[in-house]
Amino acid sequence: MSFRNQLFTQGAVASVALALVAAGGAPPAAAAAPPATTSSVSIASSAASLSLPTAAKTRYAKTTANLNLRRGAGTRYSSWGIMKKGTVVARTGRTSGAWWQVKYGRRTGWAASEYLRATSAPKKSTAVKYAKTTANLNLRRGAGTRYSSWGIMKKGTVVARTGRTSGAWWQVKHGSKTGWAASEYLRATGKPAATPRPGTSTAIRWFAGSQAIYVRPTFASKRLQAFTKGMKATQLRTSGSWSYVQAPGSRGWIPTRDLSKKATRYTGSTILPSSSHRWARYASNVRTGGSTSTRSLGVVPAGEMMPLLSGRHGWSRVKTSKGTGWIKNTLLTNLATKAPPHLQPVTAKMIKKVKANYGRTYSSVGTLRNGSIGHRLGVGSDFMMRGWSTSPGIRNGNALAAYLVRHRASLDIDYIIWRDRIWLRQDGQWGPYSQGGWGRHLNARGWNATTMHYDHVHVETLVD
Repeated sequence: MSFRNQLFTQGAVASVALALVAAGGAPPAAAAAPPATTSSVSIASSAASLSLPTAAKTRYAKTTANLNLRRGAGTRYSSWGIMKKGTVVARTGRTSGAWWQVKYGRRTGWAASEYLRATSAPKKSTAVKYAKTTANLNLRRGAGTRYSSWGIMKKGTVVARTGRTSGAWWQVKHGSKTGWAASEYLRATGKPAATPRPGTSTAIRWFAGSQAIYVRPTFASKRLQAFTKGMKATQLRTSGSWSYVQAPGSRGWIPTRDLSKKATRYTGSTILPSSSHRWARYASNVRTGGSTSTRSLGVVPAGEMMPLLSGRHGWSRVKTSKGTGWIKNTLLTNLATKAPPHLQPVTAKMIKKVKANYGRTYSSVGTLRNGSIGHRLGVGSDFMMRGWSTSPGIRNGNALAAYLVRHRASLDIDYIIWRDRIWLRQDGQWGPYSQGGWGRHLNARGWNATTMHYDHVHVETLVD
C-alpha cells in the first residue's frame, strides 16, 4: 500500500471511529482490520492511536525518536525544544491532521503523531531524582542559552532534579543555587553520598606552629585568623594537601602539614620554660620593691640570667648582678636564652640593600637580641623609622615595605610587619597583625606603638 493510500485509509478509519465515539458506540475492532503483514501497519491500531481521548481520562504518548515540540501544527512553526526519545507527554485531545497537541513540562505544543505511541501515565514519584553531568556544564538562570550562567558544574557533578522541565532543559539544584541545565549532558544517577556535617568529625589536631587559615584551600584565597603553636582544632575534612578545620572562633583551610596529631604546647620558643630562673628580655631596672615608685638598684642587660626567689602582683624578686631586687614580669621571660649567634648572611645582605636605598629614612636597625626567636636566630631586623608618626615617616615606611615585597625573591623575605599589618611570603597578602591572631607572645608586654610595629618595620628572612 502506498504511503498516500495508507494515510487515506487511516484517516477514513479514524473518521469512522470518531463518529462512533460521538454517537456513544464503539468502533468495530478486529472486523475492520485487514490481515496484518510484515510490511503494513494495522489500521485498527492506527485508528486506536489516532482516536481522541475522552474528557474524563487524559491519554499519554511516548516519543519514538528525538522530536520537536512545535508552537503550531506543522514544520513551518518554530520549536520550543527537542523532546528526547522515550519522553512521555500528556495529550490535550486536540489534533490537526497528523499533528497532536501535547503538554511537556510547562510547555503546550504540537508534535508529529507518527513519532508518538500510546503509553500509560508516568508514575509519580515522591523521591528526589538525581543526575550527573557528563561534561563541564553551565548552570543557567533560565531554560536556554540566552540566560546567563550561575557558574560551571564540573564533569561528574551530581545535581538534584526539581522535577520541572522546559523543552530539553531540566531545572536542577546544585549547592545553594537552583538553575537550568541542558538535559543532553545529564544522566540519571543515584543519590550522592552524604557529606559529613561540620562538627561531627572526631579528628582532633593541634597547630604545629603559627599559621593562618584561609577561606579556600589555596594561598590565593583570603587569609582569615592566625593561630599559634599548640592551639587545638577539629579537622572536619580534607581536600588534597589542605584540611578544613574548626579553630577557636573561626573555620577555614590550612595546609595539613601545619597540623600535628599530637598535642603541642605554645612556649614562644623552641626552648622549654624554667620554673627556677628568669632572663631579662630587655635592659631592665632592678628595684627595691615591687613598684616603679621604689628606688632602682641599677640596670641589668638584656639576656642576664637570674635565680627566681619569689613573686607577687606582677613583679618577680630575683638575684641579679646589681643585687637582689624586684623586676616587672613583663620585662622578664622564663625561657632559657642563649647568646645571640652571628647575623645570618642572607639577613646582612638584605640590610645592606635596604641601607643603600632607604638609609636616610630610618635611625637604626635592631638585629641580634634575646626574647625573640627571629632576632635570636639572626634572621630578624627592626628598621626604626624616623618620624614614624608623621605623614612623611609613614610614607617612608610604606616605601621601604613595598621595596621589600617587590624584591622578596632576591632578598629571601619571609614576612614583614609594619603599622599593625603583616605580609606573608606564602600568600603574598597584607592582613591584620594584632587583630589577626599574630603576636601572641607580645600579650604580656601589652599592645603599643612598638609591639604593634608602628615605629619600625620588622623583617624576617628565610634561611635554608
